[in-house]
Amino acid sequence: MLSQEQAALIGSVVATVISALTFVLRWIESRHAAKISEQAQKLEGASVIIQGYSTLVDDLRAQIECYDRKIAALEQKLEEINRQYAADRARWEAERAALHAEIAELKRRNAVLQARLDELEGCRDAR
Repeated sequence: MLSQEQAALIGSVVATVISALTFVLRWIESRHAAKISEQAQKLEGASVIIQGYSTLVDDLRAQIECYDRKIAALEQKLEEINRQYAADRARWEAERAALHAEIAELKRRNAVLQARLDELEGCRDAR
């Protein structure tokens, strides 16, 4: 049989071992909880970054759509200007041709008038 001193010593050792195991288990739990917390923070940070990228992507898509609309409007305006230019060019070419024809007609008339003038001056000199 065990003496009281041996029983007390064994009880004290068992209590110390239990305290040590409890301490180790709590330490392991706290490390595990710290790792879980750290991973949760990393996950939360990653989530914020992903949301930021998502917002950026949405903003860029919206800007691209805006520029696409502006490009379409400018291309339409350019087409209208090109049509107007073609119409104006045709009108200017017609005006130019008419001016050339009028100049040619006036030169012809001048030649006729000059010939008459020369004829009249020849008659006057002959007198």
